[in-house]
Amino acid sequence: AEWIADSNNPLTWRVAVNRIWQHHFGEAIVRTPDNFGFLADPPTHPELLDWLATDFVADGSLKRMHKLILTSQTWQQASLHPEQDTYALVDSSNRLWWRAERLRLDAEALRDSMLAVTGELDLSLGGECFRPTLAPEALEGLSKKSAAYKASPEDEQNRRSIYGYLQRSLLPPLLTAFDLCDATAPTGQRSVTLVPTQSWALLNNQFVHDRSQNLSLAILAEAAEPIDQARLAWQAILRRDPSHSELAASAQHLAEQRTAFAARAESQQSSQQATPEQLALASLCHVLLNCNEFIYID
Repeated sequence: AEWIADSNNPLTWRVAVNRIWQHHFGEAIVRTPDNFGFLADPPTHPELLDWLATDFVADGSLKRMHKLILTSQTWQQASLHPEQDTYALVDSSNRLWWRAERLRLDAEALRDSMLAVTGELDLSLGGECFRPTLAPEALEGLSKKSAAYKASPEDEQNRRSIYGYLQRSLLPPLLTAFDLCDATAPTGQRSVTLVPTQSWALLNNQFVHDRSQNLSLAILAEAAEPIDQARLAWQAILRRDPSHSELAASAQHLAEQRTAFAARAESQQSSQQATPEQLALASLCHVLLNCNEFIYID
């Protein structure tokens, strides 16, 4: 332990700052974060790696290193460059960091973000982990099915995903759809895939529907006019005001959904307590939670 943490051991500090860089940029300075040996991918900027490592070993503060990277001009670049076509001819893989990479939220961060926008995220520290609710279909492979897994009470399931219980043979489907890492082996860099099952997971998963319903109830308690409800939904989920066209499209969506839900309730004589207005607003919230702007960091 003393040898690993020794200030004269160059490997530890280079690996550390390389991982921090990877966390913020999506790719590391050494693109093989688990391998710094002779067969590793060479660093894109060796002098930068040395300088960051030297700075980190002198101070030892992770918070300061994060701040140093996040306040740099490199990190503050946009993902679209005014001379993109020209630069792409020279460096199409962006190894020289001439633009920002568009990053998708990790599986856990995506789940936590949904809880955060509805105001449900429990930020309490420590304590026991929670077992998330899983669909009956996910339990079919178990020998004892539901008897082998018991979900935690709902009020305990709003904690951050870092406190979620992971059973290696039974991973949460929503998180695995968004490339939750292998729970049986160390993972230096997660895969980032784009597959149709991710869209289906966001459209059909009960957790996402519950977040939409809860946010719609909070907005209804604050605003009565559909146009104001739509604006609040945009502000809560995407953290910005909608443009005129976006606001008009949202209002039209609310009107069409209200009509559809009202007709369905009348034809089926449903005893559901939710009103067409609330269901329509929940539908809009669900659409916004499925937006690329919510799922990706740009």
